[in-house]
Amino acid sequence: MNPWVIIKQYGSREEAHMDRAILESCDILARVNGDDKGGLDPLMNYMGAGIRLEVASSRVKEAIKILNDAIIVKNE
Repeated sequence: MNPWVIIKQYGSREEAHMDRAILESCDILARVNGDDKGGLDPLMNYMGAGIRLEVASSRVKEAIKILNDAIIVKNE
């Protein structure tokens, strides 16, 4: 069993879901988790709760590399 590991935190669900889509397009299962009551209380994100992107522990290094490469492409 692979436990879920937080690889990145966000201020909004939209950003987290965009990165989740990038990972899933590369066949890495990812999930978005947060303490904002399912998006009903977005102020919780800015009060330290945050939105978290999680992947299986066996895919952490690969997922981080993919997201870092995606940032480079966005900035070009």
